[in-house]
Amino acid sequence: MASYTVVQADHKKDFNGNNGTMSVYTLTVNDAGGQAEICELVQLQKTPPPQPGQTLEGHIEPNRNPEFPPNFKKAYGGGGGFSGGGGGSRGGGTFKPRDPAEIAGARHAHNLLVAAHSFVPLVASANDKEIQSRIDNLEAMACVLDEKTAAISDAAKAQPAAEKKDDALPF
Repeated sequence: MASYTVVQADHKKDFNGNNGTMSVYTLTVNDAGGQAEICELVQLQKTPPPQPGQTLEGHIEPNRNPEFPPNFKKAYGGGGGFSGGGGGSRGGGTFKPRDPAEIAGARHAHNLLVAAHSFVPLVASANDKEIQSRIDNLEAMACVLDEKTAAISDAAKAQPAAEKKDDALPF
């Protein structure tokens, strides 16, 4: 992402957006080379307005309508822009790998569900022995699925994805 210095920031208008009241600012910014650019910034009204001399991290995108100025898109990942960083739907958060025990537990729960859907339902008149036998069979099948899915997952981690080549295509 590029750094821009705010030269001028004028409040243009407010409107109701999906996440609350939004404010639109017309900005004059200088890029790293000192080249001045005019663009618009849209942000939540509760976010502090841009100030002259402030450095913004982001990029400028052309507007879909050429009659309007380009849009300034803040970088949300590293605490650049106004947001202070963080995760959320815009990304930028730190990847946190899951605990292998948590992954194994989720895999086992899924495999139990797959096993349960693979068996014919018990009749309502089933006795305790038949019910226990079914539970034992489901657990055994889930354990087999655990071994298979763990082996597939481990194999996928061990080798990089092979590039798919289709020799039958003429191009």
